[in-house]
Amino acid sequence: MKKSILLLFFALTVFTGNSQSFIASNIQQPTCFGACNGSVTFTTASANGPYTAVISNSASCPNSTVSSSGASSITVTGICACASDYTVSIYSGTIIAGVNYVQFPNYATAPLTVSVPTLVAASCATCCTGKAYVTWSGGNTSFTNSPPSFILDGSPTTSYSPTQNLCVGSHTICVKDSSQCVACKVFTITTNITTGINGFKEANTFNLFPNPVLEVLTIEMNENNVVERTVITDLSGRIVLISDRGGSISQQTNINVQGLEAGMYYIEVYTKENTSPLRKRFVKKPL
Repeated sequence: MKKSILLLFFALTVFTGNSQSFIASNIQQPTCFGACNGSVTFTTASANGPYTAVISNSASCPNSTVSSSGASSITVTGICACASDYTVSIYSGTIIAGVNYVQFPNYATAPLTVSVPTLVAASCATCCTGKAYVTWSGGNTSFTNSPPSFILDGSPTTSYSPTQNLCVGSHTICVKDSSQCVACKVFTITTNITTGINGFKEANTFNLFPNPVLEVLTIEMNENNVVERTVITDLSGRIVLISDRGGSISQQTNINVQGLEAGMYYIEVYTKENTSPLRKRFVKKPL
């Protein structure tokens, strides 16, 4: 279907023999698929209003009666996109004053949706090396001169397949079609635990106790390191607790983990002396 509004007009002579000439002066297409927010304003050189209008067409689209008008115009609202023409019958009192045909083409054949079928995890809990591959379907996106636009975490982006440099955590990608319909998808970048040994130092660099822990987890450094930050993630790589230590030098650092749900976690310890975080597993006991 061409992206043009098909507008045919004719006037009927009923009773008086002098039906008025109404012209569609403004047409607003419905936005999203299934939305009924289109409108059309008819104006006439005569000033015999107010008018009423009855809009009708095939059974696949709703009919409505509209009575919002002035002396020389009437606006019909609540119109849905349809493949067939609407018939708009305009009345002055009980006398028909004119009939118009107007079409609101159904450019979209399905609701606009956005999905993130593939995610690439970040290399560590504080790294911004994640990626997301974004696709969309439906909506009014079929015209090469009206491509969809994308907004990532509130900012416009032209990189969506893949979207790169994503930090661990939750993100929102939104797509807007040429009818200004918007669909959004929330996704989460995690830590790549299976390859997490890259850069992570284990074992003898620090001790972790008690393990399992109920309330307070203690980190005891085997060297006189400066603990700058600790990051706790669940097994999927989702960050659940971050603690900045302010660079205080201490052999022991206490972390309150009472608020965590029972289960297994990773703790990453960031120090000045180590270029990569130190990492160990611990178990949080149920309260």
